[in-house]
Amino acid sequence: LGIRDSAIAKQMAHIDGIDIPDVDFTGLSAEVASQKLHDVIGKATSADQTLQDLSDALEVANSSYHSADAACTTTVGHWQEKSCMLVTAIDAEIEAYALCRKEERGLFEEVWLNESAKVGIRKNDYAAYKKIQCYINVLKETDLAKQDTLLGTCSDQDIPMDDLDLIKPAT
Repeated sequence: LGIRDSAIAKQMAHIDGIDIPDVDFTGLSAEVASQKLHDVIGKATSADQTLQDLSDALEVANSSYHSADAACTTTVGHWQEKSCMLVTAIDAEIEAYALCRKEERGLFEEVWLNESAKVGIRKNDYAAYKKIQCYINVLKETDLAKQDTLLGTCSDQDIPMDDLDLIKPAT
């Protein structure tokens, strides 16, 4: 009995030396202390399993994150590549447009100068045509008095030619 009591006392001293929060083994019998210790071990095992489950969930989340991050990086890479290609294509089109506009501008100026020089000739031709029409009407007239009046009108006729002026478009 003494050896048993001594072993129990040693065990109780050891249990009393364990620092487990919210559990006080002081003054408890061996059976009650053992039961409390088993309860604490059960809770610790349950907590350990919960921690293991959380650790597994963290690993799955990390794996998913790394997969998503890799996919995102790939997508960003594709976007940058396509964006760069689009910018290059747009720059090429702008350059082609500017070159075309520069060449066409020269052609436009050439045609403008050519047609502007012809405006005076056209106006003279138009005035001559209108006077010829007027003189034909004089010749058709059988009454001499009316012929004289028409002839004076034809000679003094002011022909409006504003519609024949060229207007240079804005560039």
